[in-house]
Amino acid sequence: MQDPPPDSYARLRQLPTDPDELLSHLYRHAPGDRPRSERAWMYVTETLGVYPVPPEVQAAMFGAAAKIPGVTLVRDSVDAAGRHGVAVALEVDGVQEQLIFDPETFRYLGQRGVVADAEEIGAPKGSLVRSIAILETKVVDQPPAPSPGTEGWPCAGE
Repeated sequence: MQDPPPDSYARLRQLPTDPDELLSHLYRHAPGDRPRSERAWMYVTETLGVYPVPPEVQAAMFGAAAKIPGVTLVRDSVDAAGRHGVAVALEVDGVQEQLIFDPETFRYLGQRGVVADAEEIGAPKGSLVRSIAILETKVVDQPPAPSPGTEGWPCAGE
């Protein structure tokens, strides 16, 4: 049965915190038509990149992602804020997608994409194509007030 990633903090808290159990969950519920390992990887990537994932689930996602076939460990990866961490990585469509975690707490720091196949991407191997840093996440009762100059933008303050 395929489901989209959980979309609320309450549902995220229900995810398994044991990496093996979480990996089984990912294999059963990750949507899409790609190979099972890529679907599980994309489920982790989307969940960490979009939702405020509880710390114990973040750590389990690191452990589960590390067990996906084809995933490698990058011992020193740097997020967009310049923080060093340990990353799990998978090559997808010519780009090595890296999910970066604090090496002690396994709190999710961010992600980066590095060209792995220069011919497929049309850029030199090792080129940075994306870098993201998650600086803060919060669970709140209502959206924050819009920043100055963003009034009228879609979703600003809605």
